[in-house]
Amino acid sequence: MTDLEALREKWLDERELYEEFAKFVKGVVEAETRRRGIACVVYARAKEVASLLKKALRNRYSDPYNEILDKAGVRIVVTYYDQLVELEKLIRDLFVVHGYDNKIVGLDYDQLGYLGIHFEVTLPNGELDARRFHGLVCEIQLHTRAQDLWAEISHELTYKPLQPTPVIIKRAIYRLASLVEIFDQEIAQARRTILDLPGFQEAGMLNQMERNFLRFTAKTFDRELSLDIIPRLLPLFSAEELEGFGSLLDDFVEHNREKLEEIFRDYAQDERCNPLLFQPETLLVFERLDKDPFRLKEFWARALPVELLESLAAIWGTAV
Repeated sequence: MTDLEALREKWLDERELYEEFAKFVKGVVEAETRRRGIACVVYARAKEVASLLKKALRNRYSDPYNEILDKAGVRIVVTYYDQLVELEKLIRDLFVVHGYDNKIVGLDYDQLGYLGIHFEVTLPNGELDARRFHGLVCEIQLHTRAQDLWAEISHELTYKPLQPTPVIIKRAIYRLASLVEIFDQEIAQARRTILDLPGFQEAGMLNQMERNFLRFTAKTFDRELSLDIIPRLLPLFSAEELEGFGSLLDDFVEHNREKLEEIFRDYAQDERCNPLLFQPETLLVFERLDKDPFRLKEFWARALPVELLESLAAIWGTAV
């Protein structure tokens, strides 16, 4: 049996375990990003047999099975460049990091190339499944949407063709990486500026609500509806409360975490439930139901159906 055949047989024997491991890591990441209110999409995979063999051939490893560290892979994709910092901290909090490569800062000033952050991790010893997956390494990639799109397309155009891609085409593709970098940084700066503008107070509040909302559900919501409802409820808050709205909401959610988890879990599949329940501003409504339910009803009745508020109040366990 040749070394390549032995590698194939070993990977066929163990690939299912690595696939389970990748899915487990994905689940851990999804649970924690939701708990921290980080919006993202997480993918998991075990390396295809052909892909493993090709990588071994390309790199001429002396011990390919143990030197190929991306047999299990998880990719986390976020919208904004700023969120990568939060994700880096999350990965270090959850796993034991054995390798780290920030492709973004690793390039010299006159270079262009792949953008992304890679970790090689194992489970901490205290993890319940650490024994089952003992010693298995998972590669975790962090991308923005723009970086992920560039990586997918560049891989499709430069690695998959039957004939080698001409250098001039590769150069053209890599030049686009500079646009991805500019795009991410400009969008991040624009977002920070917009959220700090006085006229965008509602957007900033929605951003705080969304982070907490994602701790309990992955359901999508109607942003336009949120920005229609929030201004109608602003008079319910004092200037001091609005100034510290983020802390106010964080404290409320943490204090009522178990109750909120139960509500969003119990109504997750109920098609008859209040259509506003799975909107982030529901957290604001619940908070005001505790603080001043009768004033809330007064302002609500001026522009919104009272029965919707009464339904939310019933769910929360407060009479209005």
